[in-house]
Amino acid sequence: MLLFLVTLAFSCKKDEATSTKETGSASVSGTLKANLDITNDTTLNGTPQIQYENVPQGTFISFIIDSKDLEDHPDTTYNYAKLQYNTTVGANGAFSVSLPANANAINAEVRFGDFSYNVVVGFQGSTAITDNQIFTKGIDNITIYNKAVIIKEYTY
Repeated sequence: MLLFLVTLAFSCKKDEATSTKETGSASVSGTLKANLDITNDTTLNGTPQIQYENVPQGTFISFIIDSKDLEDHPDTTYNYAKLQYNTTVGANGAFSVSLPANANAINAEVRFGDFSYNVVVGFQGSTAITDNQIFTKGIDNITIYNKAVIIKEYTY
């Protein structure tokens, strides 16, 4: 009996914060656009107005979450990992991703991939004149929570 109690006492231990408790998810979707055709940047009456086009298919987007934010009672002595979720843009410029979330509002960092594109800058007859340009976009942040449906339109 004494051996049983000693075994029981030493077999019980505090739950370690080695895994993240994912209690739900948030849905993030939207479009990525850039000014890829300068020749159409006017309204019907000739007033200048930038018209954004869809970025190329396959443009990369990352969402980064601190796994500590997913814990109800995080352990201040534990070094939590950053979780990265990746997606790419489809042919229509759209993306979507499901991110882990809980009832508390948490931050997700959004990082955008660079891309190069032959931007249409004019025409010589019916032949387009292009200029190869590199597009970059800075980091953005969004707030997510369980069952959130977030729709964003990003422009380079």
